[in-house]
Order: sequence, then C-alpha cells, then structure tokens
Amino acid sequence: MSAYEKLKLLIWKNFLLQRRHKWQTIFEIASPVIFSLFLILTRCLVDPKSKPDLSYPPFLPTYFNISGRNLGNLTTAKTGTLAFSPENPLTRNVTRDAIAMVADDNFSILFALLFDSNFLPQPKGYKNAQEMELALTQPNAMNQILVGIQFEDSMANATEWPDDVTLTLRFPAVMRTPMVEHPLRASWRTNLLYPLFPRPGPRDPDDMYGGKTPGYSPEMFLAVQHAISQEIIKQKTGKPINTKVYLQRLPQLAYREDQLLVALERFISMIIMLCFAYSFVNTVRVVTFEKELQLK
Repeated sequence: MSAYEKLKLLIWKNFLLQRRHKWQTIFEIASPVIFSLFLILTRCLVDPKSKPDLSYPPFLPTYFNISGRNLGNLTTAKTGTLAFSPENPLTRNVTRDAIAMVADDNFSILFALLFDSNFLPQPKGYKNAQEMELALTQPNAMNQILVGIQFEDSMANATEWPDDVTLTLRFPAVMRTPMVEHPLRASWRTNLLYPLFPRPGPRDPDDMYGGKTPGYSPEMFLAVQHAISQEIIKQKTGKPINTKVYLQRLPQLAYREDQLLVALERFISMIIMLCFAYSFVNTVRVVTFEKELQLK
C-alpha cells in the first residue's frame, strides 16, 4: 500500500469518526468561533481613547521624592544613611557634602537659610570596597543605608582628587519603591532598553519624574550621582558651582490609549489555547483508544 493510499484511509477514518459524533464535531468547530466572537464583543465594549500631547516641567536631579521609614532616606538613621569606601578625608567630605546638597535642594527656603549640615547623619566609611560590599550584603543592611558609594581603593591614601575619577554606586538589587505599593519586587532591569510590552504614549504619563520603573529618580540614583559629581568638581577646582542642572522628560505627541491591548498582552495566548482545547482533548482520547485496541 502506497503512502498516498494510507493517507486517504486515515482521512476517511477521521471523517467517519467526526460524522458519527455530530455534536462533538459541531462543538469543536464552534468553540474557536465563540471565543473569537468574545474578543470582538470585548473590542466593541472597550474603545481606545485619544490623548493630547504632553509636556513636562523640569526638576532638580536631587529632588527627594522617596518616602518611608525603611527606605534608606536621609532622615532614618543617626549612624549614617550613605556608605562609602575607602575611608579618606577627601571621600568623607564629598559624601557628607553630597548629603547636605540633597537636603538643601529639598528643604524649604526658610529652613535652608537656617540649615546646618552638622545635624545630618554622618556617612559610614569602610576601609576598602570588599569590606563595604561584605557589610552591605548582610540581611537588612540596606534598610538604613540608601546607597554605597565605592571609589577606587587607590583613593585610601590620596591627598587630592585625580583628573580621572571612577566611582560605583551600590544600590540594592531590587528597587525599594515598588515594594511599598506592591509586594512584587521589581529589579532595575538594566538589561532592557525598552519595556517587555511596549505601549503607545509615554511610560507613566502622569509622573513628571519618569515613573517608578526603572526607578532612577524615585530611588534617588540620579540625586546621589549628581550630588557626588558636583561635590567632586567643587573640591577639585576649589570654586563653587553656581549653575543649576535640571532634568526634564521628553515631550510626547498626541496618541491613542487602548486598555484592551494592555489586557490582551497577558490573556491572548490563553484565549487561543481555550479555542482548541476541546479538539486537543478529543484527539488525545481517540489516539489513546486506538492504541489500547491495537487498531494501528
């Protein structure tokens, strides 16, 4: 028997099975149609909305928009909320002045006039990067420390800042802000240039600081980076910096917001599976029955 004749017999056998089970065949054909009609009905009920163009005001990089007692802000601990290495008068002064700069940019004008940096908690210094990393990786160590500022270990005996300064900011592996509003821990996602599910329009359109993920602004990554850079420049040049640096989100053209697409991103695969679930079950049942009776 040729392969073509075997194929004809197989098709004829399957046709007979479907004809003998009419209601089963009707349901197998109707189930994808029913779920497709469900999607069409949902599309008719949820209309996309037109959004106007957006523009955002500028803000200081040191804006203090993080709150909570255990988030490592600049008022939670007397032992110091910034850690740094290596311990050196240069690195200590830069870290201490960076705390004062962030506080001065965020307090009211009246308080800023009476502000004394001595009231702020002193940063905690470590001998080298290895000692600081070991301390910060202990359980709950980052509850009282916002970030670890890691300078090069060669700065331990330095008396002046080199022309090329390299530093690393050691934040927790998971962001603190999403943990306050949602129990799901969100990582920094530094391996992604764009969201996993891109959407029309800006990310977090109502947030002038860029949103919570990635949280470079709410987690104070930008604030610490900017303050440390400014203080190093001041110490290196011996001159004050009178220029203010501002950040601003890019403007957004008018766009259409479709909430249905957001929901379908996670459920469309399940709907497609349900469309053919009954057919899959029947196919497996028939094949198993034929194997038991040794019909093949």
